[in-house]
Amino acid sequence: MRRTSSLLAFAAILLTAAVAYTYKLRLDNDIRHKVHAAPQVRTGDETVADRGWVWDKDDPQTNKPVVRLRARSVRATKDPSTFELHEMALRLYEKTGATYTYVRSGAALYDEKSRVMRSEGPVTIIRNVPADKDAENQNDIAKLVQIQTSGVTYETQTGKAESDQPASFKFPQGDGQGVGVAYDPATGDLHLKSKVSLDWIGNGPAENRMHIEAGDLVYKEREQKIYLSPWSKLHRQGTAIQARSSVVTLQDGVLHQVDADQACGTDVRDDKQTDYSAHTMTAVFDDNGVLINIVGTGDAKVVSAQQSSRTTITGQRADLRFAVSTKQLNGQTQQESDLHQVLADGHAVVESDPLPQPGVQVAETRILRSEHIELEMKPDGKNVQMIRAPQQAQLEFKPNRPDQSHRILDAARLEILYGEGSYIDGFHAWHASTHTDKPQSRSKTGNAKDAEPSAPALTWSDELLAKFTPNSNQVARIEQTGNFRYEEGPRKATAKSAVLEQTINRITLMDNARVSDDTGSADADKIVMNQSSGDMDSMGHVVSTHAPDKNQKPGTSMLDNSKSMQAKADQMETRDDNAKIFYQGHAVIWQGANRISANAIEIDRDA
Repeated sequence: MRRTSSLLAFAAILLTAAVAYTYKLRLDNDIRHKVHAAPQVRTGDETVADRGWVWDKDDPQTNKPVVRLRARSVRATKDPSTFELHEMALRLYEKTGATYTYVRSGAALYDEKSRVMRSEGPVTIIRNVPADKDAENQNDIAKLVQIQTSGVTYETQTGKAESDQPASFKFPQGDGQGVGVAYDPATGDLHLKSKVSLDWIGNGPAENRMHIEAGDLVYKEREQKIYLSPWSKLHRQGTAIQARSSVVTLQDGVLHQVDADQACGTDVRDDKQTDYSAHTMTAVFDDNGVLINIVGTGDAKVVSAQQSSRTTITGQRADLRFAVSTKQLNGQTQQESDLHQVLADGHAVVESDPLPQPGVQVAETRILRSEHIELEMKPDGKNVQMIRAPQQAQLEFKPNRPDQSHRILDAARLEILYGEGSYIDGFHAWHASTHTDKPQSRSKTGNAKDAEPSAPALTWSDELLAKFTPNSNQVARIEQTGNFRYEEGPRKATAKSAVLEQTINRITLMDNARVSDDTGSADADKIVMNQSSGDMDSMGHVVSTHAPDKNQKPGTSMLDNSKSMQAKADQMETRDDNAKIFYQGHAVIWQGANRISANAIEIDRDA
């Protein structure tokens, strides 16, 4: 949308050209300079000159041309103060005389008392014609601003011009049309009253044109601003913006900024569609008129949909930043802008919903919440490269299948990395805590509703790193380091670090590992827990305590299950809900005064 100022400014000349006839009628009050004498016209008569009716006026100081008026004839009406000009052609020169505005009309009526000129028929205006060029020569005016309208009213004293009829425009960067026009030269304001439609091509190929529509347009030349109301639309290739009212700001005649109220927009590229909306929206363009930034404020929303997922971003403010690159399209070099970064602020939320795909299980819905969220796009602008929350954030995984767990991750800061397409590759969290609700198990009746809900699994750590199975959005491995803690019902665990292998549901605790529940505790260098079976392997400096079995009566055997028992060994294995315990390497078991030492010890409580 370049040189829009020229587009609108030329419309200001729409009717001012008729001023030439004003000079004619007031000729007796002017100092006469190089004026071709016109025949005397009697009321009701029409004067026709052999070579046409001619009136010229020059500037008395510079001798530069001011007006060149030609008409086939002049007619006086019944009103002595009113005259008609037929087949009028007018050249109205600017001060230096280098260019002129050309006006052609089949008939014009002038009232000398009111100093108002009217032309009911078609009027053609051509702006900024070089003084040495002919406005009737199409080759000379091909790149000039041209206007066609009718029903023109012009105030010769103030220069104000107005028409309620349709007007069409043609200018070097495009064309347009509207119904009703008004111009005030004192303020430089141009008003297009209704049904405004413009096509801005600029310097690029025709397929890159920007189409603009509005119910009303006011161009303030001195402010370099265009006001569109009560509704407005902008469309370019796959991008469209609609709003109640908009303000277009120009800079040296080039589109610089668009501010819109109650705005919404859509961008469609290949297999991806992006929708955005906000109470107020600002679009910023570079010196070449290429989009570089969109900022939405007040309930801002961005929705990006493609084949495998739909991502929704909400917040009080959304900032979309675009990267400009040079591309080849249909053999032509042109500049394009691709989405590079999205910033969301103020109760920001990013929600990613998986869309059903043939042969692929639906992953969880991911919801990220924070006061500030950053999305970085891949170079093509189609897929996300990274999502970053540099301050307190929460990431929720909502299940979409009965066999999925409901997970919530809280962190001081968080980064989500994406791999191929829109699939997550992994995420990194600091000072993290997790809350996992596992799928509800079925009761003995086979009904999940009758089963008691299991206790949530809770973890804490200084740092958390998750990896996903490629092209699946399924968690494969979670590594937590630094002051790891774990709780799930009565079971608790601590270690310097821990690894969860999601695909086999196994947790590995490393360095000063400890696990405890209502059946006892175990301390070791490394502890591996099978979450599915409840089996546990402990390795390195194992120390264990086994609580007494409340269902057992005191016995006379060496080890009494009704009493607590302690043990040490290099390794320990528990199976069948701690019913079977195996100790290996420097094993020692004691219960009160009873003590057993061996290289390997096996305990079967059910035997």
